[in-house]
Amino acid sequence: MDNYHYIITGLPNIVPELDNRSFSYKTVRDSLYEKCSEEDRKLIEFLELGFDGESLNEEFYSGASSSKNRFIREYFVFDNEVRNLKVIRLSERFSLDSDKYIVGTPDYYFGDKSKILTILNNDNIIEREKLLDKLLWDKVNDITAFDFFNVEVILAFLIKAHITDRWCKMDKTKGAEFFKQLVNEVRGTFKGVGSF
Repeated sequence: MDNYHYIITGLPNIVPELDNRSFSYKTVRDSLYEKCSEEDRKLIEFLELGFDGESLNEEFYSGASSSKNRFIREYFVFDNEVRNLKVIRLSERFSLDSDKYIVGTPDYYFGDKSKILTILNNDNIIEREKLLDKLLWDKVNDITAFDFFNVEVILAFLIKAHITDRWCKMDKTKGAEFFKQLVNEVRGTFKGVGSF
């Protein structure tokens, strides 16, 4: 059995100075990955396939929905929902047939449809992307609300680290905000106040 207490309380002390260097997802990920079991490494690898747009097809989402891991199932159902609503919104704007581009056929939404559509209707591209990443961040927190020392916490942390890395590369100010939030959540966990 994995020693999640050891892994999670031993998360890398990520306190880079954002003015001098970028936050590195790869560094944080590699540090966690080497401490994980083979089974957890496979979950991390599957999660990371979801970061690659070319992998996001019917087969991927079908694999996610049948995963034994609750976090993988719930996160990628939501991810699929967001992406499909993006496709529908873009298809409406450009008078295209969205059915050609929809992946999977989700029969239900998690009550976030109107919130997602409100974000997608924002004409400011940068603001829209920030809001979408914030929505994903919040969804990860919702999924892991009652998780403290398990692989779900590690997977949630990696999604947040991936979001932080992306914004550090694109927008230093927003990257710093995501980074500060990530560090505060890690510190809160160490004090036993909450989870990632």
